[in-house]
This record gives sequence, structure tokens and C-alpha cells, in this order.
Amino acid sequence: MGGVFDPTKTTKSIDFGSLKTGNTSSFNMAVRTNAGFSITLSSANNGNFKHVAGPSTVPYTAFVNGVLADLTGVVPVVSGAGQTSLSGLIYPTKIVIGVVGISGIAGNYSDTVTVTATTTD
Repeated sequence: MGGVFDPTKTTKSIDFGSLKTGNTSSFNMAVRTNAGFSITLSSANNGNFKHVAGPSTVPYTAFVNGVLADLTGVVPVVSGAGQTSLSGLIYPTKIVIGVVGISGIAGNYSDTVTVTATTTD
């Protein structure tokens, strides 16, 4: 978390290593705009890490600014009005691993979350 706002950094990869129930990863999502906005998040696997070679999944939840985030891409997770400062608005974001079942397959799991910013002005 922390750091200077970098408008060229548009992706974030998170490596949890071994997935364990309750593990978390936190980072800041920064928004810089000259108009009102809303941000939605859309998970390719509906809030699940999916095994790259099989059907096994591990659920997770996302929190933005301390609030449980909708990962359907429908409900905005944050919104704002007007122009931000040059440093932008900072939204602490946390990913929490759900229950890792005993039937989980060893290997790599992934999900892609698309962040969409839409102007509201």
C-alpha cells in the first residue's frame, strides 16, 4: 500500500503463494479525474479463483474502502463528484481468501477482475 500516484500503472497482479483460508492482500486503488465518476468491478469467475487446468475453485471477497465489493460489474463500489486533486482519491482495497476446501487441486489458480471507471457528469 502507499506510493505515489502513477497514471501509467493500470494493472495489479497479486500472488498469494499457497492459498489459505483467511489470507489477505491489500493495496490502494487510486482515482484521478476531472469529472464525477463511478467505479465497478467485474470478476471473470464470479469471485472465485479458478484452477488453470481444472474445475476446482477457491472463493474470495473484495473490500473497497472497507465495504464489501460487488464483483458483478453492476453495482458501483465507489463514486465521486467533480475534479480530484492531482494526487487523486485513494481507496484501500483488500482481497480475502474464502474457505479452501480439502478437495482442492494443487496448482495455479487465477481470476481477472476488470475495473471500469465511468464518468457521471
